[in-house]
Amino acid sequence: MESETGAEFIQGDIALWMGWESLTGQTGTVTKNDKGFGCKRDDAGVLRIILRQSSLPCQP
Repeated sequence: MESETGAEFIQGDIALWMGWESLTGQTGTVTKNDKGFGCKRDDAGVLRIILRQSSLPCQP
């Protein structure tokens, strides 16, 4: 697995990340998918995932 950052944003207790992940299958085929994560630090200081997105790019 390889990842590539498209954008990242951190402000206060919120962090967002968008990018791509490339996965190589057993036959050597590479699949690239769009990823997104959002995290927030809660009142106890624990980092929580509040958003997770994953999709394959549009193939017209």
